[in-house]
Amino acid sequence: MNVSSFELKLMEQVNKAQSGDKNAFAELMQNTSSAVHSIALAMTKDLDAAQDISQQVFLKVWQDLATLKSSHSFLPWLRQITRNTALNFMREHKRSSYIFEDELQTRLQELVADPYSQELTLLKSEQQRLIHTLVNNLPDESTEVVILYYREEQNSKTVATLLGITDTTVRKRLQRARDMLKEQVLAKYGQILLSAAPISTASLPSLTASSTSTTASLGIKSGWFSKASFIFSGAFLGGLLALMANAIATRCTAALCHEEQTKQAVQQTGMLSSISIAACSLLMILGYILTQGWLIPVTAYVFLAITLTIKQYKIHQLLYQNNQANIKGQILGASGLVLGMISGAVGLFYGLLNSGRFTSLL
Repeated sequence: MNVSSFELKLMEQVNKAQSGDKNAFAELMQNTSSAVHSIALAMTKDLDAAQDISQQVFLKVWQDLATLKSSHSFLPWLRQITRNTALNFMREHKRSSYIFEDELQTRLQELVADPYSQELTLLKSEQQRLIHTLVNNLPDESTEVVILYYREEQNSKTVATLLGITDTTVRKRLQRARDMLKEQVLAKYGQILLSAAPISTASLPSLTASSTSTTASLGIKSGWFSKASFIFSGAFLGGLLALMANAIATRCTAALCHEEQTKQAVQQTGMLSSISIAACSLLMILGYILTQGWLIPVTAYVFLAITLTIKQYKIHQLLYQNNQANIKGQILGASGLVLGMISGAVGLFYGLLNSGRFTSLL
Protein backbone atom coordinates (compact mmCIF):
# COMPACT_ATOMS: atom_id res chain seq x y z
CA MET A 1 0.00 0.00 0.00
CA ASN A 2 1.40 3.40 -0.98
CA VAL A 3 1.91 5.86 1.85
CA SER A 4 2.19 9.56 1.02
CA SER A 5 4.85 11.83 2.49
CA PHE A 6 2.08 13.62 4.40
CA GLU A 7 0.97 10.36 6.03
CA LEU A 8 4.57 9.49 6.88
CA LYS A 9 4.96 12.88 8.55
CA LEU A 10 1.80 12.32 10.59
CA MET A 11 2.93 8.85 11.63
CA GLU A 12 6.26 10.25 12.79
CA GLN A 13 4.51 12.96 14.79
CA VAL A 14 2.18 10.40 16.36
CA ASN A 15 5.11 8.23 17.46
CA LYS A 16 6.90 11.21 18.99
CA ALA A 17 3.73 12.45 20.69
CA GLN A 18 3.13 9.01 22.20
CA SER A 19 6.61 9.28 23.69
CA GLY A 20 5.68 12.55 25.37
CA ASP A 21 6.93 15.04 22.78
CA LYS A 22 4.62 18.02 23.26
CA ASN A 23 5.94 19.89 20.23
CA ALA A 24 5.18 16.89 18.03
CA PHE A 25 1.61 16.79 19.34
CA ALA A 26 1.20 20.51 18.65
CA GLU A 27 2.35 19.92 15.05
CA LEU A 28 -0.02 16.97 14.80
CA MET A 29 -2.94 19.17 15.84
CA GLN A 30 -1.88 21.82 13.35
CA ASN A 31 -1.81 19.32 10.49
CA THR A 32 -5.18 17.73 11.28
CA SER A 33 -7.22 20.62 12.74
CA SER A 34 -8.79 21.44 9.37
CA ALA A 35 -10.01 17.87 8.94
CA VAL A 36 -11.49 17.73 12.44
CA HIS A 37 -13.17 21.11 12.13
CA SER A 38 -14.50 20.32 8.63
CA ILE A 39 -16.06 17.02 9.70
CA ALA A 40 -17.62 18.68 12.74
CA LEU A 41 -18.92 21.58 10.65
CA ALA A 42 -20.38 19.24 8.03
CA MET A 43 -22.29 17.38 10.74
CA THR A 44 -23.46 20.30 12.90
CA LYS A 45 -23.76 23.09 10.30
CA ASP A 46 -22.63 25.42 13.06
CA LEU A 47 -19.28 27.21 13.33
CA ASP A 48 -19.37 27.63 17.10
CA ALA A 49 -20.37 24.01 17.58
CA ALA A 50 -17.57 22.87 15.27
CA GLN A 51 -15.08 24.87 17.31
CA ASP A 52 -16.30 23.37 20.59
CA ILE A 53 -16.20 19.87 19.12
CA SER A 54 -12.66 20.40 17.82
CA GLN A 55 -11.52 21.37 21.30
CA GLN A 56 -13.13 18.28 22.81
CA VAL A 57 -11.66 16.02 20.12
CA PHE A 58 -8.07 17.12 20.63
CA LEU A 59 -8.45 16.91 24.38
CA LYS A 60 -9.61 13.29 24.02
CA VAL A 61 -6.83 12.55 21.52
CA TRP A 62 -4.24 13.84 23.96
CA GLN A 63 -5.71 11.78 26.79
CA ASP A 64 -6.03 8.54 24.79
CA LEU A 65 -3.14 8.76 22.31
CA ALA A 66 -1.05 6.30 24.29
CA THR A 67 -3.71 3.63 23.73
CA LEU A 68 -3.38 3.83 19.94
CA LYS A 69 -1.59 0.65 18.86
CA SER A 70 -0.44 1.76 15.41
CA SER A 71 0.45 5.23 14.18
CA HIS A 72 -0.84 4.16 10.76
CA SER A 73 -4.35 3.99 12.28
CA PHE A 74 -4.25 7.55 13.59
CA LEU A 75 -6.35 9.24 10.90
CA PRO A 76 -9.22 6.69 10.95
CA TRP A 77 -9.14 6.84 14.76
CA LEU A 78 -9.21 10.65 14.71
CA ARG A 79 -12.13 10.74 12.26
CA GLN A 80 -14.13 8.30 14.39
CA ILE A 81 -13.51 10.33 17.55
CA THR A 82 -14.61 13.47 15.72
CA ARG A 83 -17.83 11.94 14.43
CA ASN A 84 -18.71 10.41 17.80
CA THR A 85 -18.00 13.69 19.59
CA ALA A 86 -20.12 15.59 17.06
CA LEU A 87 -23.03 13.17 17.48
CA ASN A 88 -22.89 13.50 21.26
CA PHE A 89 -22.70 17.27 20.98
CA MET A 90 -25.72 17.38 18.67
CA ARG A 91 -27.77 15.33 21.11
CA GLU A 92 -26.98 17.79 23.86
CA HIS A 93 -27.22 20.99 21.85
CA LYS A 94 -29.99 21.15 19.30
CA ARG A 95 -29.85 24.30 17.21
CA SER A 96 -31.46 25.46 14.00
CA SER A 97 -31.14 28.52 11.83
CA TYR A 98 -32.01 29.52 8.29
CA ILE A 99 -31.66 32.39 5.88
CA PHE A 100 -33.93 33.46 3.05
CA GLU A 101 -32.46 32.74 -0.39
CA ASP A 102 -32.71 36.31 -1.70
CA GLU A 103 -31.07 37.68 1.42
CA LEU A 104 -28.39 34.99 1.19
CA GLN A 105 -27.40 35.96 -2.36
CA THR A 106 -27.26 39.66 -1.48
CA ARG A 107 -25.09 39.10 1.57
CA LEU A 108 -22.86 36.62 -0.22
CA GLN A 109 -22.16 39.14 -3.01
CA GLU A 110 -21.38 41.87 -0.47
CA LEU A 111 -19.04 39.69 1.54
CA VAL A 112 -16.91 38.50 -1.39
CA ALA A 113 -16.96 41.73 -3.42
CA ASP A 114 -13.59 42.80 -2.01
CA PRO A 115 -11.30 39.78 -1.44
CA TYR A 116 -8.55 41.95 0.04
CA SER A 117 -10.68 43.17 2.94
CA GLN A 118 -12.84 40.07 3.30
CA GLU A 119 -11.15 38.99 6.56
CA LEU A 120 -11.95 42.38 8.08
CA THR A 121 -15.59 42.57 6.98
CA LEU A 122 -16.80 39.00 7.36
CA LEU A 123 -18.68 38.83 10.66
CA LYS A 124 -19.04 35.54 12.48
CA SER A 125 -22.82 35.71 12.45
CA GLU A 126 -22.83 36.04 8.67
CA GLN A 127 -20.32 33.19 8.33
CA GLN A 128 -22.54 31.08 10.52
CA ARG A 129 -25.70 31.54 8.50
CA LEU A 130 -24.08 31.37 5.07
CA ILE A 131 -22.19 28.17 5.85
CA HIS A 132 -25.32 26.65 7.36
CA THR A 133 -27.13 27.27 4.07
CA LEU A 134 -24.23 25.92 2.02
CA VAL A 135 -24.12 22.66 3.96
CA ASN A 136 -27.88 22.23 3.63
CA ASN A 137 -27.62 22.57 -0.15
CA LEU A 138 -24.82 20.04 -0.64
CA PRO A 139 -25.14 16.27 -1.09
CA ASP A 140 -24.36 14.54 2.23
CA GLU A 141 -21.38 12.67 0.83
CA SER A 142 -19.89 15.85 -0.65
CA THR A 143 -20.15 18.11 2.39
CA GLU A 144 -16.95 17.08 4.20
CA VAL A 145 -15.02 17.02 0.93
CA VAL A 146 -16.10 20.51 -0.15
CA ILE A 147 -15.38 22.12 3.22
CA LEU A 148 -11.97 20.48 3.61
CA TYR A 149 -11.08 21.09 -0.07
CA TYR A 150 -11.26 24.85 0.41
CA ARG A 151 -9.64 24.63 3.84
CA GLU A 152 -6.65 22.79 2.33
CA GLU A 153 -6.05 25.36 -0.43
CA GLN A 154 -7.85 23.17 -3.00
CA ASN A 155 -5.39 20.26 -2.67
CA SER A 156 -7.45 17.19 -3.48
CA LYS A 157 -4.72 14.70 -2.52
CA THR A 158 -4.40 16.09 1.01
CA VAL A 159 -8.19 15.98 1.35
CA ALA A 160 -8.17 12.34 0.20
CA THR A 161 -5.54 11.43 2.79
CA LEU A 162 -7.27 13.21 5.67
CA LEU A 163 -10.68 11.68 4.88
CA GLY A 164 -9.39 8.21 4.03
CA ILE A 165 -10.73 8.14 0.46
CA THR A 166 -9.12 8.20 -2.99
CA ASP A 167 -8.18 11.33 -4.90
CA THR A 168 -10.58 10.26 -7.66
CA THR A 169 -13.44 10.04 -5.16
CA VAL A 170 -12.65 13.55 -3.91
CA ARG A 171 -12.84 14.97 -7.43
CA LYS A 172 -16.09 13.11 -8.17
CA ARG A 173 -17.75 14.44 -5.03
CA LEU A 174 -16.54 17.95 -5.81
CA GLN A 175 -18.08 17.64 -9.25
CA ARG A 176 -21.41 16.55 -7.76
CA ALA A 177 -21.35 19.66 -5.60
CA ARG A 178 -20.56 21.82 -8.62
CA ASP A 179 -23.43 20.20 -10.50
CA MET A 180 -25.84 21.23 -7.75
CA LEU A 181 -24.47 24.72 -7.14
CA LYS A 182 -23.30 27.19 -9.71
CA GLU A 183 -19.50 27.09 -9.98
CA GLN A 184 -19.10 30.78 -9.24
CA VAL A 185 -21.31 30.54 -6.17
CA LEU A 186 -19.38 27.53 -4.88
CA ALA A 187 -16.09 29.37 -5.38
CA LYS A 188 -17.42 32.29 -3.33
CA TYR A 189 -18.53 29.91 -0.59
CA GLY A 190 -15.00 28.51 -0.71
CA GLN A 191 -13.61 31.93 0.21
CA ILE A 192 -15.94 32.07 3.21
CA LEU A 193 -15.03 28.53 4.29
CA LEU A 194 -11.36 29.43 4.13
CA SER A 195 -11.85 32.66 6.07
CA ALA A 196 -13.58 30.71 8.85
CA ALA A 197 -10.97 27.93 8.97
CA PRO A 198 -8.91 27.16 12.08
CA ILE A 199 -5.34 28.33 11.59
CA SER A 200 -3.76 26.90 14.72
CA THR A 201 -4.48 25.06 17.92
CA ALA A 202 -3.76 26.13 21.45
CA SER A 203 -0.51 25.38 23.21
CA LEU A 204 -0.16 21.95 24.72
CA PRO A 205 -0.06 23.13 28.36
CA SER A 206 -3.69 24.25 28.00
CA LEU A 207 -4.57 20.70 27.02
CA THR A 208 -2.84 19.05 29.95
CA ALA A 209 -3.78 21.58 32.61
CA SER A 210 -7.43 20.60 32.89
CA SER A 211 -9.72 18.10 31.25
CA THR A 212 -12.39 20.79 30.95
CA SER A 213 -10.24 23.63 29.59
CA THR A 214 -10.50 24.80 26.00
CA THR A 215 -7.72 23.53 23.81
CA ALA A 216 -7.90 25.16 20.40
CA SER A 217 -7.72 28.76 19.27
CA LEU A 218 -9.24 29.32 15.85
CA GLY A 219 -8.32 32.21 13.59
CA ILE A 220 -8.44 33.49 10.05
CA LYS A 221 -5.74 32.84 7.52
CA SER A 222 -5.38 34.61 4.25
CA GLY A 223 -6.29 32.09 1.57
CA TRP A 224 -5.64 34.58 -1.22
CA PHE A 225 -2.09 35.29 -0.01
CA SER A 226 -1.28 31.59 0.41
CA LYS A 227 -2.64 30.79 -3.03
CA ALA A 228 -0.77 33.67 -4.65
CA SER A 229 2.46 32.67 -2.90
CA PHE A 230 2.13 29.12 -4.23
CA ILE A 231 1.40 30.33 -7.76
CA PHE A 232 4.25 32.83 -7.85
CA SER A 233 6.63 30.17 -6.58
CA GLY A 234 5.70 28.04 -9.61
CA ALA A 235 4.36 30.03 -12.56
CA PHE A 236 6.46 33.11 -11.83
CA LEU A 237 9.66 31.11 -11.32
CA GLY A 238 8.98 29.10 -14.48
CA GLY A 239 8.48 32.28 -16.48
CA LEU A 240 11.65 33.80 -15.04
CA LEU A 241 13.68 30.72 -15.98
CA ALA A 242 12.20 30.79 -19.49
CA LEU A 243 13.22 34.45 -19.87
CA MET A 244 16.75 33.69 -18.67
CA ALA A 245 17.06 30.71 -21.02
CA ASN A 246 15.78 32.79 -23.93
CA ALA A 247 18.25 35.59 -23.17
CA ILE A 248 21.20 33.19 -22.95
CA ALA A 249 20.20 31.37 -26.13
CA THR A 250 19.77 34.66 -28.00
CA ARG A 251 23.15 35.95 -26.84
CA CYS A 252 24.94 32.72 -27.78
CA THR A 253 23.28 32.64 -31.21
CA ALA A 254 24.08 36.29 -31.88
CA ALA A 255 27.72 35.66 -30.97
CA LEU A 256 27.93 33.09 -33.78
CA CYS A 257 26.78 35.59 -36.41
CA HIS A 258 29.50 37.23 -38.48
CA GLU A 259 27.33 39.90 -40.09
CA GLU A 260 26.04 42.77 -37.96
CA GLN A 261 22.67 42.78 -39.72
CA THR A 262 22.08 39.10 -38.91
CA LYS A 263 23.17 39.65 -35.31
CA GLN A 264 20.69 42.50 -34.88
CA ALA A 265 17.90 40.42 -36.41
CA VAL A 266 18.63 37.58 -33.97
CA GLN A 267 18.63 40.00 -31.02
CA GLN A 268 15.33 41.55 -32.16
CA THR A 269 13.74 38.10 -32.45
CA GLY A 270 14.98 37.25 -28.97
CA MET A 271 13.54 40.47 -27.54
CA LEU A 272 10.12 39.80 -29.06
CA SER A 273 10.25 36.28 -27.65
CA SER A 274 11.03 37.64 -24.17
CA ILE A 275 8.02 39.95 -24.34
CA SER A 276 5.80 37.04 -25.41
CA ILE A 277 7.17 34.80 -22.64
CA ALA A 278 6.48 37.49 -20.02
CA ALA A 279 2.93 37.98 -21.34
CA CYS A 280 2.21 34.23 -21.33
CA SER A 281 3.60 33.88 -17.79
CA LEU A 282 1.43 36.76 -16.58
CA LEU A 283 -1.63 35.20 -18.23
CA MET A 284 -0.92 31.88 -16.52
CA ILE A 285 -0.51 33.54 -13.11
CA LEU A 286 -3.77 35.45 -13.52
CA GLY A 287 -5.47 32.26 -14.67
CA TYR A 288 -4.48 30.46 -11.48
CA ILE A 289 -5.49 33.33 -9.21
CA LEU A 290 -8.74 34.43 -10.84
CA THR A 291 -10.20 31.16 -12.19
CA GLN A 292 -10.94 27.67 -10.88
CA GLY A 293 -10.51 25.67 -14.10
CA TRP A 294 -7.90 24.58 -16.63
CA LEU A 295 -8.67 26.73 -19.70
CA ILE A 296 -6.59 29.86 -18.96
CA PRO A 297 -3.41 28.06 -17.77
CA VAL A 298 -3.54 25.68 -20.75
CA THR A 299 -4.19 28.54 -23.18
CA ALA A 300 -1.22 30.46 -21.76
CA TYR A 301 1.01 27.43 -22.16
CA VAL A 302 -0.13 26.84 -25.76
CA PHE A 303 0.67 30.46 -26.62
CA LEU A 304 4.07 30.04 -24.98
CA ALA A 305 4.78 26.90 -27.00
CA ILE A 306 3.77 28.64 -30.23
CA THR A 307 5.94 31.65 -29.38
CA LEU A 308 9.05 29.57 -28.74
CA THR A 309 8.47 27.47 -31.85
CA ILE A 310 8.18 30.57 -34.03
CA LYS A 311 11.31 32.02 -32.44
CA GLN A 312 13.26 28.83 -33.11
CA TYR A 313 12.08 28.78 -36.73
CA LYS A 314 13.02 32.43 -37.33
CA ILE A 315 16.48 31.94 -35.84
CA HIS A 316 17.13 28.95 -38.08
CA GLN A 317 15.90 30.89 -41.11
CA LEU A 318 18.24 33.79 -40.34
CA LEU A 319 21.22 31.49 -39.91
CA TYR A 320 20.35 29.51 -43.03
CA GLN A 321 20.02 32.62 -45.18
CA ASN A 322 23.48 33.72 -44.08
CA ASN A 323 25.05 30.27 -44.51
CA GLN A 324 25.67 29.97 -40.77
CA ALA A 325 23.35 27.06 -40.07
CA ASN A 326 24.40 23.44 -39.67
CA ILE A 327 22.45 20.21 -39.49
CA LYS A 328 23.78 19.28 -36.05
CA GLY A 329 22.80 22.63 -34.57
CA GLN A 330 19.32 22.42 -36.06
CA ILE A 331 18.78 18.92 -34.68
CA LEU A 332 20.02 19.89 -31.22
CA GLY A 333 17.90 23.04 -31.19
CA ALA A 334 14.75 21.24 -32.29
CA SER A 335 15.36 18.41 -29.82
CA GLY A 336 15.82 20.83 -26.95
CA LEU A 337 12.63 22.66 -27.87
CA VAL A 338 10.58 19.45 -28.09
CA LEU A 339 11.94 18.05 -24.82
CA GLY A 340 11.33 21.37 -23.08
CA MET A 341 7.74 21.52 -24.32
CA ILE A 342 7.03 17.95 -23.29
CA SER A 343 8.52 18.51 -19.81
CA GLY A 344 6.53 21.71 -19.39
CA ALA A 345 3.31 20.04 -20.56
CA VAL A 346 3.80 17.15 -18.12
CA GLY A 347 4.42 19.59 -15.27
CA LEU A 348 1.35 21.62 -16.20
CA PHE A 349 -0.82 18.50 -16.45
CA TYR A 350 0.32 17.25 -13.04
CA GLY A 351 -0.30 20.64 -11.43
CA LEU A 352 -3.81 20.91 -12.88
CA LEU A 353 -4.64 17.34 -11.91
CA ASN A 354 -3.34 17.77 -8.35
CA SER A 355 -5.37 20.94 -7.84
CA GLY A 356 -8.57 19.40 -9.23
CA ARG A 357 -8.85 21.98 -12.02
CA PHE A 358 -9.77 19.45 -14.70
CA THR A 359 -13.27 19.27 -13.22
CA SER A 360 -13.99 22.82 -14.36
CA LEU A 361 -13.39 24.80 -17.55
CA LEU A 362 -13.06 28.22 -15.89
